[in-house]
Amino acid sequence: MKKLLNKLALAFSILLISITSSLAQNSPAKPDVEALVKAYIAAWQETDYLKREKLLTQIWAPNGIYLDSQSEVKGRQKLVEYMGLVMQMNPSNRRVELSNIESHHGTFRFAWRSVMPDGTVLNEGMDFGEVDNNGRIRRLVIFIGPLLPKAESK
Repeated sequence: MKKLLNKLALAFSILLISITSSLAQNSPAKPDVEALVKAYIAAWQETDYLKREKLLTQIWAPNGIYLDSQSEVKGRQKLVEYMGLVMQMNPSNRRVELSNIESHHGTFRFAWRSVMPDGTVLNEGMDFGEVDNNGRIRRLVIFIGPLLPKAESK
């Protein structure tokens, strides 16, 4: 009886390992959100249309949505074009500084600052995003400007 129980326990263990391994192989990989954000920021600094398009193809969902206080851009191709228009209106020698990038449950957030070579901050903000099942950004909501303290009521 003891040998039979040992064989059943071994068979059950092998079955559990097999099921766990199969589930792990079929579940979507956890996206590298830090890499997504860094590539997204690189796209904002890429002046060449085709290179910017290639970057966004890797990280942005085809029907992804970009929202800021002035614009709603739907679709990857439209975002490639929008980025180009915004870059034409801004200095090209700026750099972008990022905060720590936090993520959980397919969502993420980060703060950023656009800084000139002399240290002057052009603008800053915070972005909140969602990642789709393919590991691409499907929605990004941008708040431009610092978060101001709440005014006290009198």
